[in-house]
Amino acid sequence: MRTGWLAAAVAGMLLVGACSDAPKTAAIPHVTGANEVLIQVGDYSIGAIPDEFVVGPELIVYGDGTVYTSSSVGTRTGHLAESQLQELLRAGEAVPVDAPVGTPAVDAVPLLVVSGTHFWEINDLGLQPLKGFVGEIGSTVAAAATEPWTPAAWIARPYGGPCTVVANKPELPAYYVAPVYPHLLDQYPLGECPQQ
Repeated sequence: MRTGWLAAAVAGMLLVGACSDAPKTAAIPHVTGANEVLIQVGDYSIGAIPDEFVVGPELIVYGDGTVYTSSSVGTRTGHLAESQLQELLRAGEAVPVDAPVGTPAVDAVPLLVVSGTHFWEINDLGLQPLKGFVGEIGSTVAAAATEPWTPAAWIARPYGGPCTVVANKPELPAYYVAPVYPHLLDQYPLGECPQQ
């Protein structure tokens, strides 16, 4: 009886040892700064007359895991753990460089997606595998971005105005403004017209 217990214990230790010897997935190196963009969905599109709509990125993930989002529910921030960053980067690595992005529409702006050193300009979000990847980024960031974020500056396009301006608070309808994300605050100083 005692021999059976000892044999089982030894077998268990061998199994644990074998599992710990299994090759581990190497971490994907990436930028780590709080103002270094690691993952981005969307980009700025500053409207021209006559529509004058202003579009900004939907979300940005920085190298230190800080996330910022701007959506219909407002602007939010939060943090992703390194393991979550690695999962998203691995998912991005799995998307072929030549993944189908669709045909550009005449009056549409492609959706820019950046993941580590990869980027795509997507014209049709219904196409896989990019549809699934963008969805994974969005759901991961949405779950983490639980705190309200008050952007320090906004890009605004007054209707009928001569140019866009950078203001410290949005006083226009949502479709005429976009938040300035932290890494761009020096590029878009208050009162200036951003480059179009």
